Amino acid sequence: MKPTVNNSVFQTKITPIKPLNEEFTLAQCRVMALGKNRNFSHFSKEAVDEALPTLANIPVIAHVFADDEGKLRIGGHDMEIVSEDGTFKFKSTCIPYGTVPEANNAHYEEVEEADGTKATYLVCDIILWNRFEDLMKTIYS
Repeated sequence: MKPTVNNSVFQTKITPIKPLNEEFTLAQCRVMALGKNRNFSHFSKEAVDEALPTLANIPVIAHVFADDEGKLRIGGHDMEIVSEDGTFKFKSTCIPYGTVPEANNAHYEEVEEADGTKATYLVCDIILWNRFEDLMKTIYS
């Protein structure tokens, strides 16, 4: 299922840094943008700074999917609507791919968006399990 949320193009990015061993890869992730976001959320720097201690040891979740050309992409906190027992429910299409380590090098970076505007993103280190071949293909392509 291809994710669509308000026709937004997500700017979250995972960049591999180095393999830690055969099982894990250290990567860097754009976690969130400060200020007003395309999904109508709003995060102040003060609120994000206050929440930074809760970043350690949380799971890294994502939805890997093939776009219209068959290229693997990483979606956001994607959901699908499913029918269960005659009712419709939202079901997450995400799975846990890794974790945010305690020593996560959290910092802010200025990023130019596709439309030319600039946004400040919270960026941190993450550790990914190498066993997810589709995820590894997306971060190395």
